[in-house]
Amino acid sequence: MALSTDQTEPGLERLLAVTRAITGELDLDRLLQMILVSAVEVTGAERGCLMVGPAGPKTFEKVLLHRLDAAELESDSFGPSWTTIQEVLARREGVRVSDALTCPVNPRSVPLQGLRSVLCEPLLFREEPVGLLYLDCSRVCDLFTPEHHELLRAFAAQAAICMENARLFAQVQEATRRHLEEEVRAQEMESRRELMSAFVSIAAHDLKNSLATLKGGVYVLQRMAIPEPGPGLLAAMGQSIQQAVRLVRNYLEFARMDLQEDPDLDLQRVRLLPLVERGLEVLRTRLSEDESSRFQVEVEIPEDLTLEADESRLEQILSNLIDNAVKYSPSGGKICVRAVPRGDMLALEVRDTGVGIRPEDLEHLFKRFSRLPDMARKTHGSGLGLWITRKMVEVHGWSIEVESEPGQGTTFRILAPAAPIQNPGGSQARPIPP
Repeated sequence: MALSTDQTEPGLERLLAVTRAITGELDLDRLLQMILVSAVEVTGAERGCLMVGPAGPKTFEKVLLHRLDAAELESDSFGPSWTTIQEVLARREGVRVSDALTCPVNPRSVPLQGLRSVLCEPLLFREEPVGLLYLDCSRVCDLFTPEHHELLRAFAAQAAICMENARLFAQVQEATRRHLEEEVRAQEMESRRELMSAFVSIAAHDLKNSLATLKGGVYVLQRMAIPEPGPGLLAAMGQSIQQAVRLVRNYLEFARMDLQEDPDLDLQRVRLLPLVERGLEVLRTRLSEDESSRFQVEVEIPEDLTLEADESRLEQILSNLIDNAVKYSPSGGKICVRAVPRGDMLALEVRDTGVGIRPEDLEHLFKRFSRLPDMARKTHGSGLGLWITRKMVEVHGWSIEVESEPGQGTTFRILAPAAPIQNPGGSQARPIPP
């Protein structure tokens, strides 16, 4: 319907003012309030409200009012108006009521409100209602003309544009914020990566070379005829060097993984039994004769059983678990390393009869720098072994679980896809002396 210039010139001026404001005002509430006030004044309405984001029959995300009390909006006497509002939202088109007394819905509440003329228009974005403009008057019947309705439709369109602009601006702000945060994190990570990489390189070079020289020297001295207390001292030195080598390896792995650098895996078919035997031999050289005598070690792994794994990483996983079993079995006991089929999976277990782990401590077991409170003062270690073990297990695509009972012992179990045994009858479970 065409607008009459004589009748709507003030309304057109208000529309232009709103349009200009949209380009310079970023505060959505101010813009919407400006639109509401303009609509009330140019139509001669007594009061009005602008509702945003309908979330239910009588609830909205935001309600702006002009000459309308919030308590009145929630009263039962506003019933016919709520009927009109719901009709507008459902039909997605405006409604103009000339005389509310003739409205067939809720006729008793209309005299209480004194309501006569009603004008309501939805705020549409992509044909979906995102709110509405509502005006009414209790004094005059047929107050709102078709031209007023056209103006209200234009104001509603401006309000929808304001809401969309605000939404897009908020999205841009959020995207910019996330981008800046990611850039800052990336820069911090890169600086940390460079610093840690430099440290790792220096540590690897200096420590590995020094330890290799000491290890070689001890090896030569152990084969020379040295009177007491020479042999005992050399043995202690050898044990310390072995422990230092393991700690350096753990520290270097921790540094890489802390930087979220997954190690490059050299996957191949690895025979488990020789790997376990090497780990136990290294353990034997680290333990004194008295300590070795306190442990009974058993291996239950078929001779030709293989896993697809990185051999050096798998050896470190098993060494960490075996070392952990010894560490938390201060009185000795039985340590069993075995492989148990589980359907199409293989369960590789390291079981001890040590002090066990309390249920409340299990959830902290694989955290870095975590150590059991009861044993922290009695044992040495960095608290990285199990954290690194779990990370290496996960890098292979496997999983690790633990079962424990205080005073009875602990079982660590690695679950990995099983590989066929080339010669199932080729070996039997057999004890390996400590």
